[in-house]
Amino acid sequence: MPRMRRAVVLLILLGAFALRLHLLGESSIWWDEGLAVWAARKSLPEIACWTGADVHPPLYFWLLHLWRGAAGESAWVLRFLSAAVGTAMVAAMIPLGELLGSGVGTGAALLLALHPFAVWWSQEMRMYSLAALLALASTWALAGWVRRPRWRCWLGYVLASAGGLYTLYLSAFVLLAQGIATAPWLLRRRDFAGLARWALALLAVAVIFAPWAFYAAGHMRTWSAAEPFAFGRYLLLYVVLIVRGVSTHIERQTASALAGAGLILLSAASVGREVLNPKEEHSDAGGFRRWAWGMLLAWLAVPPLGVYAVYAVPHSFYTPKPEARYLLVSLPAFGLLLAWGARELARRPRSIRGSLAGWGILLAGAALACSALPGYYSGRWLRDDFISIAALLEACRRPDEGVILHTDKDWPVFAAHYPGDWVGIPNAQPLSLQWLDSYLGPVWEAHRGLWLVQTPDALRADPQHLVARWLASRGREAASYRVGSRLLTLYRREGDSSEGVGPLTTPAYARSFGDLTAGVPLRRVRVGDETALFACSSSGERFVLYLDGRPWREGELPRSGCALYPLTVPDSPGIHRIHIEAKGAELPLGRMAIAARREAVTPSPESAAELRPSPFVWEGNLRLLGYEIEPEAVRPGGTVRVTMRWQAGGPTSTRLVFFVHLLGEVYNAEQGNFLWGQRDAEPLNGAYPSTAWRSGREWQEVWEVPVHPDAPPGRYKLEAGWYDPGTGARLPLAEPPSIAGADHVILGEIVVEEGSKPASRSPYG
Repeated sequence: MPRMRRAVVLLILLGAFALRLHLLGESSIWWDEGLAVWAARKSLPEIACWTGADVHPPLYFWLLHLWRGAAGESAWVLRFLSAAVGTAMVAAMIPLGELLGSGVGTGAALLLALHPFAVWWSQEMRMYSLAALLALASTWALAGWVRRPRWRCWLGYVLASAGGLYTLYLSAFVLLAQGIATAPWLLRRRDFAGLARWALALLAVAVIFAPWAFYAAGHMRTWSAAEPFAFGRYLLLYVVLIVRGVSTHIERQTASALAGAGLILLSAASVGREVLNPKEEHSDAGGFRRWAWGMLLAWLAVPPLGVYAVYAVPHSFYTPKPEARYLLVSLPAFGLLLAWGARELARRPRSIRGSLAGWGILLAGAALACSALPGYYSGRWLRDDFISIAALLEACRRPDEGVILHTDKDWPVFAAHYPGDWVGIPNAQPLSLQWLDSYLGPVWEAHRGLWLVQTPDALRADPQHLVARWLASRGREAASYRVGSRLLTLYRREGDSSEGVGPLTTPAYARSFGDLTAGVPLRRVRVGDETALFACSSSGERFVLYLDGRPWREGELPRSGCALYPLTVPDSPGIHRIHIEAKGAELPLGRMAIAARREAVTPSPESAAELRPSPFVWEGNLRLLGYEIEPEAVRPGGTVRVTMRWQAGGPTSTRLVFFVHLLGEVYNAEQGNFLWGQRDAEPLNGAYPSTAWRSGREWQEVWEVPVHPDAPPGRYKLEAGWYDPGTGARLPLAEPPSIAGADHVILGEIVVEEGSKPASRSPYG
């Protein structure tokens, strides 16, 4: 490889690595990542036992376990493994691409380095980048063996293919694509010895994978996807993903999808024109190029079609919903085919048009991918979901105190932040005081106190606060803290007068001066984000937390132990110095970068004129300016769309959630109420939280409220309102005077009745 190209390759790899490290830790751990952290804490045999009953094999979790033992378990450190694997995938594109022609590997590596889809899964604690890397390594080894049969290529193919199966069961479709390309090619050349050696390689892969397959077959539960997914939408998702790396609002990406499909067809045609030339059919180089062309086409098509077939064809085994992540294994084929097609067009002799077309394909592919990178990074923000709560538990929980998670719907996220022991309230369990006696009674008897962690899902599962009432009936509330919509409460036995201990440990983000220890976990936030000040002291004196010299929070330090003090990020974009003053001393806590939120789009006056005027005003001067409900009648399983135009009165102290409930006249035994459909969410799906509202700012959005498939025919009311997700307290109305103080409004009525379409109406006109 010439020196100049080596320098370009080095820059590509460094750029790929930098893109995968950028904001690596600035994203909250989500459900699947939390599960990976929880699994990585187990021993290797325990991981094998657990994954035997799960939907994924153990290889990635074994590697994550070993990496955690060597490097630690912060989110940044654990994601670094995926970032390294993703960079290795870019590097592996180069030798495979160079087998197709000079410069193909470099062009393909550039596309993959910049691709948001590849960057995305190189920043997640999941196995999909590893599966794609092993698919790439397997194809590289197979290409080397097809080009020049050697035992090291044969062995590399066997090991990489077996590793792919031990990483992701759906890697079997990569082997199927290889078979579709390789078997006919060998038969056409009458290379029966090569066919036998390739069959022997597949047998070796099967032998290596067989022990795990037999073990998992006896332990794996049946997993199935419940939601329908149309093939046309799936095809659009696939094209948009490999072209732009975007998986949301794919309907808006139709133009990009068409452009990407055109690039794929043009590249495939330009390569096919060369490799299908009869003059090259019997040469070794021509034969290899023909195989490689077929291999890339099969690699592009077979894995996604296989994933959908497993989902769509009825069977009693693993039925995954067609998700974006399962399509990552085909992304390298897209980059290789695009770079190869660009080269074939550009190298045509005495053809300026061909050279421009070749460069155009490469630049268009890179531009489509790069244009989505800013949007990808703009969505990476760290939230204080359980960070502060876990820090306080580790600092203050005594050995004789237990932890209750209510509910355990998000238990992997909690477990990722808090490695200690805890007991979860099952999120699907109908609650009663009798059930709590049997479930929590032994836990209470085994401890001197219990810490109750309440998630937002506790409001849904326990609207009567039975768990908190049960604990309060047996002990006293010794302490209570709130971080955003999550609550942490300590209940101790009557007669236990201790107020706190510690700190037993202090979080890494905290700083100490004398007997004062304090810290704020988030360093990069947006206006309206919620977090908490962690503080430990034995003085009980007053403190003031400053943001660039301006008071942010005041309060009393704990007399013994640690406490959390809720914080809401003010509307003050920029980089700010944080410090706390107490007992006449100043403790610097570092700097915080505050970013402005993207403003909600103000709807046009024309769109407002189409809506029904509304008289509803909530406390804080929050106004519903207009709304519309459609359709007028809906069938069970359908959707009611509610279009709403709002005007904010100013920011709130806590993030509010808006709800729309579909209330019928028939009791819903499954729900335990008259609710037959609902949607609860923050404005604009959380993009415009109430803590970031600006007075007078308007926004408009459309809510889709699903109707229960078993909803009986009849007339239904649409109830709406706002509530605090931490406590469940609803925001009262201020206007109209006839319902001032009420905690909900009735927007109108619809009919669930097949074939009938009466007009929806509002009791307020």
